[in-house]
Amino acid sequence: MERKSIHNIAKYLLAFVTCFAVLCGSIYDSNFNAEAKVTYIKSLKIAAGNSYRLTIKGKKGKIKWSSTKKSIAAVNKKGNVTAKKKGTAKVKGKLGGKTYTTTVKVYGNSGNNVRLTDTSTGSGGSSTISGGVDDSLAKVGQAIANRDTDITVTVNDAISASAYSQKLFSATGGYVNDYDYLSMKSYSYSATSNGSQVVIRYTINYRITKSYNDTSLNKARSIASGFGGSDANKIKKIHDYLVQHVDYIDGGYTAYNALIDHGAVCEGYALAFYEMCKFAGVDCRVVTGTAYGSRGEGNHAWNVVKSGGTWYNMDVTWDDTTDSSKYYLKSTSAFPSHYADSRSKSFMSGLNIA
Repeated sequence: MERKSIHNIAKYLLAFVTCFAVLCGSIYDSNFNAEAKVTYIKSLKIAAGNSYRLTIKGKKGKIKWSSTKKSIAAVNKKGNVTAKKKGTAKVKGKLGGKTYTTTVKVYGNSGNNVRLTDTSTGSGGSSTISGGVDDSLAKVGQAIANRDTDITVTVNDAISASAYSQKLFSATGGYVNDYDYLSMKSYSYSATSNGSQVVIRYTINYRITKSYNDTSLNKARSIASGFGGSDANKIKKIHDYLVQHVDYIDGGYTAYNALIDHGAVCEGYALAFYEMCKFAGVDCRVVTGTAYGSRGEGNHAWNVVKSGGTWYNMDVTWDDTTDSSKYYLKSTSAFPSHYADSRSKSFMSGLNIA
């Protein structure tokens, strides 16, 4: 018998679980400053009542922190910034004879307008599947789309369970789309094989129940169906809808949080954008990776979307949190500070990206 321990999807998707590891309501601005090899956050947006830990990377030594307006944004000796009330303060970190300044903008807590639904996974359905490799892979992919939590598949070909699973979850295979893949929290499997046939049993935990997922998909379909015209017009409508209706709130990792709760992190924005594009008939993918700094200083998620035969980069989260369109339909050269991980690179290499 072949057994496989739990695969935590966060191994590949830490971008979405932490999404900058900010506490509820805190938001990065796009301005990440670099002086030689020293990196630090130049500006930070954060909701009153929340906190975020600043740091300065690239230079050793003890950092001495201070705030110009402690009543607005206080900072302790470890660099933990606490947002007190609406306003702007400058938090300074002195290190190696230099002072690095972060402008902290504290805004009113939007929590009164945002609720985060308890999306505990609960118990999903089960399915039994059999067939050759390709045929059964397509069926397992559909079972995952249906949010089945217990899937048993009999593969009538000589293949190992690990190789089969790699095919199933490959970013280029097309058996499990980005939305469904990123909706999984973890999975495990066990397998038995007689050489010419393998029986694999998958146990999958999802971030959201099937009921919540259906509600989210119906919402995305309802909104996107009202957007007509060219792909460019549909993309603009979807982008603007999310910017206008979603707040960046830590803990909202799903499209449901974005579309129904109106609060999400980058994962929620990216998944909602993906699903709305799908229902509008626009090709789209979700990209996972890191952002900021020469090597990427924080985990992040964004999209690539196809318009006029060409794929473009799109970061709805950053457009929302910076009140701009700096990250709207951008070529790679005009899309700084975003670094795709190996999974996303595997499919991006086959796209005609501007």
